[in-house]
Amino acid sequence: MRYLLAFLLLLIYFYIIYTSKKSLHMLQQNLYNENNRFIKWVLKNPNQTLLNLNIWGIIFSLFLFFTFQEKLEMFFICVLILVYVASLYVDKEKRKNDQNKKPLVVTARIKRLICTLIIIYLIPFILFFIRIIDRNILFLVLAILATLNYFIVFLANIINHPLERIIYHKFERRAKDKLKSMPNLKIVGITGSYGKTSCKNILNDILNVKYNCLATPKSLNTFNGLMITVNNKLTKFDDIFIAELTSQFINLSKNIKRIHKDYYNINPFKSTGYYSKNIYEHFRSFIIDKIDFNNNDYMNKIDELIDN
Repeated sequence: MRYLLAFLLLLIYFYIIYTSKKSLHMLQQNLYNENNRFIKWVLKNPNQTLLNLNIWGIIFSLFLFFTFQEKLEMFFICVLILVYVASLYVDKEKRKNDQNKKPLVVTARIKRLICTLIIIYLIPFILFFIRIIDRNILFLVLAILATLNYFIVFLANIINHPLERIIYHKFERRAKDKLKSMPNLKIVGITGSYGKTSCKNILNDILNVKYNCLATPKSLNTFNGLMITVNNKLTKFDDIFIAELTSQFINLSKNIKRIHKDYYNINPFKSTGYYSKNIYEHFRSFIIDKIDFNNNDYMNKIDELIDN
């Protein structure tokens, strides 16, 4: 009996850790609940976030809670072990079919969230250890934590929010100060619904022939990504900074203007039909000729790409 209880305890904690990785990944993919994106996704996908096989863990934990016969307790403990083994298997199979744009990136923010989650997950065990709650309550609470894992991660994000705001403003001030120290830097903001990354990469390749040019890496196109690039990658030797901005941050006054008042905007593709094999020639003939930016033209001539 004792060994079964210990195995069940370890199994539930392992399952909680396993599901937390997916929950953290989705939180990160949804910009840490910026504009309530994460909680909307959770509520929009109840079959993935709530109505899983592990919900039976709560049901059988309740049976265990109200059971006083040793044989029935043994039975429900064995059933709970089967529930979490099956849940692990089913979740693992589901993840094989996941098509995520990017894997979970273990950033400093994710590490802080993990620390908060560890504290939350250990609280029931500590209460059990100091005999404030009994064994059956412990298993019931852990079953709830396992089933409502996405909401627990959401709670951890709320708990960390004040600290994250302090860190956020610190990095924002650092980025502003760095850009103020580079008055000759030209900044190009790339916005739009389609083709931002391709446009950024092509423009960066062309301009690097003649200038020292830095572009935001990969799809790092949020305001946080903008600050990270400025703080960690931008140097005094760079002539041009190309910033790709996601559609959620299309208002440049909330992005580039927050850290630098002067910028030039390109909106490359208002629809996928604009994509053309002549894009290199278009950039070469238009951007390089205009790179001195002697006027305030927003260079929307890029929309005149020839569609072959």
